[in-house]
Amino acid sequence: EEIVITGDLNGEAVVQLHAPGGKVTVGGTVGGVSKLSVAAPDGEVTVGAGGRLTGSAVTTVTAKRLDVAGKLLGAARLNVTFTTGGSLRLTFADEGAVVTYRRSAAADPPLVVEKGTVRGGAKVITE
Repeated sequence: EEIVITGDLNGEAVVQLHAPGGKVTVGGTVGGVSKLSVAAPDGEVTVGAGGRLTGSAVTTVTAKRLDVAGKLLGAARLNVTFTTGGSLRLTFADEGAVVTYRRSAAADPPLVVEKGTVRGGAKVITE
């Protein structure tokens, strides 16, 4: 199964997606104070190169793989829980954006993390 978001989530939008073992692609902007929740355990979530997480938006993801080719900007928050064998690839985070990630189980193997460019007060934090 694949879910593709091609438009923008703005204002106070609240979107919850469930795609266990599937793929979710975000091609637009998640901005304003919107909230995007993606439950794709053992699946993949991608924020395409044209996608952005910005403003005060909060994006929460559970997946095996997360690839953020787009930009994280402003006060955006990205909270990620990885299932076994998880990997994170970020391209660019700036301003006050914060990425927080963790393994779903302490016994899981270490995550593969590629942070890309993190500047301007942006943070990537492991829990």
